[in-house]
Amino acid sequence: MLGALIRQLDPGRIVITFDLSKSKYRLGKHPEYKKRKWKDNDPMRHQILKFYEQLTVLQEVLAHYPVSILGEEIVGWEADDAIAYIVSQFNAGKYSAVHKVNIISADKDLCALVGKQVNWYDPLNEKLVTESNFKETFGVAISQFPDYKAIKGDPGDNIPHVNGMGEKLAIKLLTEYGTLAKMMELKVERVLQHQAVLNLAYDLVRLDLHDRFPEDPVWKNIDNKLLVEPGFNKDRLIEIYQILSFKSVLEEFPVMSERWNLFFEAGKKLQ
Repeated sequence: MLGALIRQLDPGRIVITFDLSKSKYRLGKHPEYKKRKWKDNDPMRHQILKFYEQLTVLQEVLAHYPVSILGEEIVGWEADDAIAYIVSQFNAGKYSAVHKVNIISADKDLCALVGKQVNWYDPLNEKLVTESNFKETFGVAISQFPDYKAIKGDPGDNIPHVNGMGEKLAIKLLTEYGTLAKMMELKVERVLQHQAVLNLAYDLVRLDLHDRFPEDPVWKNIDNKLLVEPGFNKDRLIEIYQILSFKSVLEEFPVMSERWNLFFEAGKKLQ
């Protein structure tokens, strides 16, 4: 997938973020946030544990590719928060050599970060969301997206949800009133009677924690990690693929390696 993205997007830098913990802030607000209750015989639980084992191998492999990896540096926060911070730095002009940011993820929450030169792309469904097609895609403006998420809820992340409120109502209310705050100011009955739940949901879906907690050391950790230009250890990659018996990958490695060489040797920097 990374090789395909290099061909399609011609990036100057790739940053990969891992969720190694839940958000300490969001858990403080809502202890049930992203909490899944397992049944003893749930087969999905076993599959997820096996997936975690694979993630360990994946991190070992990626460590030898010319990509920047954020994991331990952001413990206590989520990958979404790190991505939001990087986008904010880009929007502030901190990466002078970067002209565009492409967020590659199947998580639509990150669409809140779409902007003039910031796109969101789901590689599994080949869906691209840009500033120009955002409203056509979601029915609301980019600035309304956190309100939209709060009103329609997100059961998958255990974000509080008001029964009877969903995507269609969220679009209808935001089209009529503009923002959730405006609805509360005007005492819109359907919103006002669920004010506490909607306020909590809004607080959980926002991706501006770098603005609310600017002194937290995690942001400096991200800055420091991105200042280090990653290397490319082809010999170690071949060793790992031999251990894993990835025969097809090893057969393709010379061509794949050349593609990565071109990416690596371009030497594009963030600043």
